[in-house]
Amino acid sequence: MSTLIHPVSNESVVIETLATGDEVVNGDVVDSNSARISQALAKWGLPVQRHQALPDHESLLLEGMRAISERADVCIASGGLGPTEDDLTADIVAKLLGVEVLIDELAVERMKERFAKSGYRFSENNRRSARYPAGAEVRQNEVGTAPAFTIRIGRCQFFFLPGVPSEFDFFVKDFVLPWIQASWPEGSTVTVQLKTLHWGESHLAEAFQDYSRLFPKVRLGYRAHAPEVWLKLTASGASRDAALRSLEPAVDEALRRVGDTVFGRDEEELNHVVHRLLIERKVTLSTAESCTGGLTAQQITLLPGSSAYFLGGVVSYSNALKEKLLGVPSETLEKYGAVSPQVAKAMALGALEHLGSDLSVSITGVAGPSGGTPEKPVGLVQLAVAGTLGKNGKRVKPWVHAVECRFRGGRERIQRASAWTALDLIRRVLQDVEIPKQLGIR
Repeated sequence: MSTLIHPVSNESVVIETLATGDEVVNGDVVDSNSARISQALAKWGLPVQRHQALPDHESLLLEGMRAISERADVCIASGGLGPTEDDLTADIVAKLLGVEVLIDELAVERMKERFAKSGYRFSENNRRSARYPAGAEVRQNEVGTAPAFTIRIGRCQFFFLPGVPSEFDFFVKDFVLPWIQASWPEGSTVTVQLKTLHWGESHLAEAFQDYSRLFPKVRLGYRAHAPEVWLKLTASGASRDAALRSLEPAVDEALRRVGDTVFGRDEEELNHVVHRLLIERKVTLSTAESCTGGLTAQQITLLPGSSAYFLGGVVSYSNALKEKLLGVPSETLEKYGAVSPQVAKAMALGALEHLGSDLSVSITGVAGPSGGTPEKPVGLVQLAVAGTLGKNGKRVKPWVHAVECRFRGGRERIQRASAWTALDLIRRVLQDVEIPKQLGIR
């Protein structure tokens, strides 16, 4: 496959993405395809230089593809391969190259078989999905209907893929990435992304004010993804090894500055980290939630295999259910109120006892937008983690730690921050990291 292109050096290769469709330009559909291929190529050390979105408009598509063909070495395009009249990709490419449009009959037969098995009627319009410009290399679609094709236009090797994310991802993995990796060895740009909690973006940047002076070859980047803030460190060199050598001490210093607020690297998600730790430590978990309405449990059970450790959760939204299902004493509720460290502790211990887990985590708070008071404003959340797990995995008498948080933003943001903090408390216990009495944005 690599013979289809005349490779240039890693340092000068220009890679772009193109998303087509009125729905993308109008904002009805978010172009997540370009984001995912960019992430995959960045790992390979070949960053994407430009993203572009164009509507289903012939002259704009012609102009856009012609410009890309003159400045890029590779373009991964998505969309415009469907069965309707506004799916113009094959026509535009054929017009640019001065060739005819053909029908891939194998793709048509595969569509007919697929439709027959599913009980759908095959329409002659579906033949449009099998169209491609003469001279292109066609690849069959194993997860959908429209095939993909690749062809060179000017200096650029174009890959035209379906816009449906699952189909796009199939072709990226099976077609595009192997071809690019065969054409270029790993690039000489290396990126490490550290994912943190409990930082404001401005506060994190403040902690790194003198960083560029210490590490002039490392480029810093920040991304707020509430309640997370991601710190991206990028280095380039004559080779991948040289870039890594520049990056290693910079990562060590970054970890020293952000400390235990880092929960993961690169593509790691917090619930994945917790999932892995629970399985490795052979620890069971339960949850007791009020203001988050089960969001913590939902994040845990998103992952296949969570039944190995997650015993269940209680959404005790009312005080009555806090008493009945979790055994929270009525006098505790009356004296301290539902949003209090005392009630959070009682909820966590109740879940630990009634659900029989090794660890439990609880949340009670004021998510808003109403219900706050001067003493207990919107955004005040009390959490607790309880367990019978001691240091080095030894079993001990039940213990409990309460944590107070004050979050900003609307209801959904407060709920998300609370659930993520609950997951982080579990991580801290499993990694033997100190649990402070207060958390939240620094």
